Amino acid sequence: IAEDFIDADIVSLRWRHKLNSRLGLDSQLSYERANFEGSSGSRLDEAESAAVGVEFHFTRWLMMDTRVEYRDRQSNIGQYDYQRALFH
Repeated sequence: IAEDFIDADIVSLRWRHKLNSRLGLDSQLSYERANFEGSSGSRLDEAESAAVGVEFHFTRWLMMDTRVEYRDRQSNIGQYDYQRALFH
């Protein structure tokens, strides 16, 4: 029986600020360290990310938001390294 597992530690800091009744800002910083152990060997990843976003409330129940996030992952196995900017 193969025992595969991920041991991960994640630290995240998030700040949200309401500018007025309709407009808000959101930002987040994160750090992750993940240790993958299993039948195919082991892998250690470290990832850092930063994100900022804006949200607009049309009504109490309808809102729209947009966010940009930058993520940098470094691994002891090169094929898992990446840097990426995400827009959503």
